[in-house]
Amino acid sequence: MASNMGTFKVIEMGQPNEPVESTALLSTSEPETQPEDESWSKRAPKIAFHFAFVSLVTYVMFDLYSQLSPDEAPEPVELNLLPGVDQRPFVFHIPKTATTYYIELLRYKCEGVDIDGRLKNIQENDPTALDKFLSSDPQVMHCLDKNFSRPHIWHEPITGEEWVRHSGGFVGMFRDPTARIASGYAHDFHDCEQLRWKYNKCFGIRARARERDPENWETSWVYSSEEANVLEDGRKVPASEWCMPLFEPNAEVVRQYFDCTKGCAVNMMLGILCGDGGWTQRGRDVYMVPQRANPPASPSELSVALERLERFAAVGLMEEYEESVARLHSVFKGGAPFKREDMLPNIRPSPNTLLKKRVKEILLKEKMVDEQDLKLYKRAADIFYSQPNIL
Repeated sequence: MASNMGTFKVIEMGQPNEPVESTALLSTSEPETQPEDESWSKRAPKIAFHFAFVSLVTYVMFDLYSQLSPDEAPEPVELNLLPGVDQRPFVFHIPKTATTYYIELLRYKCEGVDIDGRLKNIQENDPTALDKFLSSDPQVMHCLDKNFSRPHIWHEPITGEEWVRHSGGFVGMFRDPTARIASGYAHDFHDCEQLRWKYNKCFGIRARARERDPENWETSWVYSSEEANVLEDGRKVPASEWCMPLFEPNAEVVRQYFDCTKGCAVNMMLGILCGDGGWTQRGRDVYMVPQRANPPASPSELSVALERLERFAAVGLMEEYEESVARLHSVFKGGAPFKREDMLPNIRPSPNTLLKKRVKEILLKEKMVDEQDLKLYKRAADIFYSQPNIL
């Protein structure tokens, strides 16, 4: 082991390893209703019109596609033909893009709900209870259901139907892809299930090391003799060896995570989950497992994702956080004055500052660039900086 790496100390204390659990919101759709039967005299003109319309569209699309190669063929443009488009805010939450930003939106829309009081109680008594607050608090659930197009703020992609039904109401924060990937790596390999399952036992060891030595845990893990080894493939492996990527990252594991999660934001704009996971159910338990590869979007799909940014009511940038919140306030609170001192503090600060720094250095050194998400981020930045500042 290199001499400049951190140290591991074994002490006679600790608790057994704890598995990482995941939950999800499952949704079902209502079956489509069939129209009532009509007489032939009424249906004939409609059939003739539809036949002519379909023929025209087929001719135009064939002409367009004949000029392009299959890889360049664009997806059909989604036209907003549905009456009564839902203009309530629709939260688009890319992983590692400031949960606090979306909590600010809750404060603006959930009148009568003491969001600040609930958050203070969570932060002072149980910082891990934030997810429960956002998924099971009755008043928050009622507010989300009443005032938002999507009744949750989890990391869910936007489907094609949702793009049509909620055009103009999307709210999203965007972040430089290199910083987002470094943050996701440090946050227990966020969205990369193959690595999360591989290093599952290390997360609890690291969390307890942080509790035992809050000042020095990023450079010196302290763990119990019971945690000195992890069982993998029927053999005992020293935790100091197995868990090293979460302590002192190396280029190989960083690249695995990069390949696993690159294109995350673009994929979510196209209706695809970030990373390699998929939901599975065993009995009553629903959790995420590695299910698929993470192929890049085609050029035409990337074009669709870039075009869809124009349908956002509010585009924020992590790198311009205060201004982003001010614009969110302007959109959803109208003429009410905005005060910096009223902004929420970061309600989910990352404790892994040093690890993020190390991962980012490796990404830059090895020239791992998320080209597709970078294009989306630059388009979001163009939109952001083309709008007048509030602060």
